[in-house]
Amino acid sequence: MTKIPLESSDLPGHQELQQLMQLEKMATLGRLVAGVAHEINNPVCYVKTNLQTLTQYVAELDQLVDSILALADSQLDSTLSEALAGLKKRHDYDYLHAELPILLDETSEGVERIEGIVSNLRDYAHDDEGQKQFVCLQKLVETALRLVNHELKYTVRQIKREYTEVPEVWCRPAQMSQVLVNLFVNAAQAMPRGGDIHISIHECAESRVEISVCDEGYGISEEIKTRLFEPFVTTKPAGKGTGLGLAICHEIMVAHGGEIRAENRPSRGTCFTLALPIKQS
Repeated sequence: MTKIPLESSDLPGHQELQQLMQLEKMATLGRLVAGVAHEINNPVCYVKTNLQTLTQYVAELDQLVDSILALADSQLDSTLSEALAGLKKRHDYDYLHAELPILLDETSEGVERIEGIVSNLRDYAHDDEGQKQFVCLQKLVETALRLVNHELKYTVRQIKREYTEVPEVWCRPAQMSQVLVNLFVNAAQAMPRGGDIHISIHECAESRVEISVCDEGYGISEEIKTRLFEPFVTTKPAGKGTGLGLAICHEIMVAHGGEIRAENRPSRGTCFTLALPIKQS
C-alpha cells in the first residue's frame, strides 16, 4: 500500500491539539457532573431526613430531662438533688444543653448548602436543548455566582450589583448560566491582584434586556479584541484556557437572538455586555 506523505500543515499544531484535548476533557466532565450530582443528592437526602428526626428526638429528650430535674427539685430530697447536680457537672450538662441545638442548626445549614451546590451543578450540566422557558435573570445571575464562588473568593474583593426590574426572558437557562459562569471566571482571572466585579441588569429599547459584567483588570488589547470571539483565541497562559469559552458564549447568544460585546472601560478593566430579546420570535 502506498503511503501518502503528510505535509506539516496537515497536522494540527501542538497548541491546537492540546486545546482540543482539553475541550474533550471538559465535555466528558460535563457529562459526569449530572451523574455525580445525582449520586451526591441521594445520601444528602438521607442525612437531611435523619437530621430532622434527630432534631425532634433531641427536643423530646430535652423535655424529658427538664421534667426529671423539675420532679427531683419538687421532692425536696437533698440526696437526690445532690446526686443529680453531680451528674450534671460531671457530664457538663449545661454546656451540652446550650450547644446541642446550635450544632444541629449548623449541621442543617451545611446540608442545605450542599443541596444548593448540587442543585446548581445539576442545572449547569443539564442539557436543555429545545427546552426554553421564561427565566428571571437576577436569579440566574445569583445562581451562577454561587456556582463559581470558589473561583471568585480569592481575588474578588466585592461584587457590586445594580439590578433593575426587568421582565423574565425566554431562553435556555443552562446555556445562559454557562455564559455567565464563563464571564465571572474570566473577570476574576483578569484581576490576579484583586478587584471588584460590577454586575448590572437593565431593560433597554426594542424589547431587549442587557446584563453587564465588568472587571477591574488590565483590559483587552486592540489586536485581541478584534478576534476575541473566534475559537482558540485566548490571552491566558498555556494550560489555563482552551480559547473556546468566549467563542461558545458568542454562539449561545446568537442562537438566542442576542449578542455579546466587549469594551475596555475608560478607567480600568473590561466590560462584557449580554443583550437578549425578552421574547424570541
